[in-house]
Amino acid sequence: MRVAVRIIAWILLFIAIGLLGRDLIAWASVGSFEITPLGKLWFHIDAASLNGLQAGIERYLSEALWWYMVEPLLRVPAVLYFLIPGLLLFYVSRGGGEDRRRPKRFLRRR
Repeated sequence: MRVAVRIIAWILLFIAIGLLGRDLIAWASVGSFEITPLGKLWFHIDAASLNGLQAGIERYLSEALWWYMVEPLLRVPAVLYFLIPGLLLFYVSRGGGEDRRRPKRFLRRR
C-alpha cells in the first residue's frame, strides 16, 4: 500500500515540476512570469469539458455556485493542485514501518 501511495506522490510531483518548467519556459520566451491557473490549463487540455461543467453547474445547481465557489478555485495556480497533494502523500507514506510502532525501551541497569 505504501509503495502505491509513494508512486502516486511521485507522479503528482513530476506533473507539478513539469507545469513549473512550462511556466519558466514561457517566462524565458515572453519575458514576463505568469503562473498558469488551473482553469487556463484545463481550457487548453479540454475546453469542451470545462464549458460543460460550467453549464451543468449553472443550469442544475446554481449560477452563484459557479461564480463564487468554482471559478475562484480555477484561478489558483495549477502547480499547487499537484504539488500539495504530492507532498502530503509523501508525508503519509514515509518509511519506518514496524520500527515506528514499537515503544522505545530504556536502557536497563545491570
